[in-house]
Amino acid sequence: MENYKEYGNYIASSVMTGHIKDIDEKIKKGFSNFGTIGFNHPESSKLFDTIRKVTKLSKEDFTLFLKDYSKKINLDLRKRIVQMDIEDQSSRGDNYSVEKMKFYQKKHKKEIEDIISNYGYPNYQIIGSSGYSDPSNPTQMPIIFTTIFLHQDNKILKKHLPMLLENLKKGKCSPDDYASIFDRLMWETRKDSKQLYGTFPDHGNLHPEKIDSIRKSIGLPRFGYETWAFNTAFPNISDKN
Repeated sequence: MENYKEYGNYIASSVMTGHIKDIDEKIKKGFSNFGTIGFNHPESSKLFDTIRKVTKLSKEDFTLFLKDYSKKINLDLRKRIVQMDIEDQSSRGDNYSVEKMKFYQKKHKKEIEDIISNYGYPNYQIIGSSGYSDPSNPTQMPIIFTTIFLHQDNKILKKHLPMLLENLKKGKCSPDDYASIFDRLMWETRKDSKQLYGTFPDHGNLHPEKIDSIRKSIGLPRFGYETWAFNTAFPNISDKN
């Protein structure tokens, strides 16, 4: 499952507390598994500079690690999904257009079926971690396929949910991805619009008294952890919201 920022946080914490034994190997492992060692922190660039000072790895080593990682993933498929995301977002937000949204939803439905049929669900092991940047295209944005998938109708979500559950059990689907798709189906088909895993802040939870144990059963952190982690890492941003 994709936990590259948790792993990056682990490396940053090790360096900040002086536990730098085998730090080079740990960094190499991060790049080998995720293509990056990004972490959540308001001064992430300074932290990365600190890491560079204690490691014996050179800038060329980092470049080589990234190139090696690029060979492990399907860059063509990633670029295809990036383009789908650009199209998907072009009809939302300030450019909201129902007609355009329906057009891309129909177009992407065929593409999603084709992708899943040929590659399975495109998790980070197939298209790279969400924070990965293609060395040949440094402006390429982070991408999460599930965002596009969630914008499809309930029929296609329901069709592929059993496959996602099996992938989850095998470590090939993120708990966040599975839970958000499950919750979306649940609150759209229930009269009370409640959800099971608590992935959508604007919807109530079906079993709030045992939400943490429900989330834990599929590998999610306690309820509210993501919000706490973001607000702690980026207090200036959270204060404005």
